Amino acid sequence: MILIQSPTRVFAFVRTELVQVLRRPAALLSLILGPFAIMVVFGLGYQGVRPNVRAIVVVPPSSGLPTDIETYRRPINGIDVVAVTPQVGPAEQELRDHTVDAVIVYPADLKTNFQAGKQSTIKVEVSLANPSDVVIAGGWAEQLATWTNQTMIETAVAGGEQAAPSSIKKIPPSVVAAPTKAELDNLSPAGSGVVPYFGPSVLILILQHLCVTLVAL
Repeated sequence: MILIQSPTRVFAFVRTELVQVLRRPAALLSLILGPFAIMVVFGLGYQGVRPNVRAIVVVPPSSGLPTDIETYRRPINGIDVVAVTPQVGPAEQELRDHTVDAVIVYPADLKTNFQAGKQSTIKVEVSLANPSDVVIAGGWAEQLATWTNQTMIETAVAGGEQAAPSSIKKIPPSVVAAPTKAELDNLSPAGSGVVPYFGPSVLILILQHLCVTLVAL
């Protein structure tokens, strides 16, 4: 008798729950379609391909570097140079207005420092909140300095600037090998740490899973 009553009680319990669920179709749809809708939103936010960094290159006339835009579009992948200008003020204003993503500033005394045996610093200004983007920006800033060093050495050799023994002696080998170095400056007001940037999104994701689980229960 007990064996017969147990399946009957189980069936009655399941039937009661099914009736209550069918009386609330909105709850049923939210439980089924809710997680899929959240996944769709996450999918729409995923790009898959990192867009190129829009950059303005500031080349002072006394630096001795070329000023045509095509020269700076070739050396580094991931950077889209939109303009080459001799003034740093308007370029930094466009960076603050988020018209561009980076400003690359070459020093005005670049050629003079090289002839005097001093290493120059290329200032790379960005406005990035994502810490992974900051790391990537530091990488292509180093690539930019490497390309600039190669260009300066090729120009010096082609121009015969080291023909005199005195000029060779006063330039240290380290400066001859690397006339410039890159210095990255992130102007973003948001914190660039991993925890401040990714922490809120991880917390929201945890709360979303908890809400779906509790509603299902």
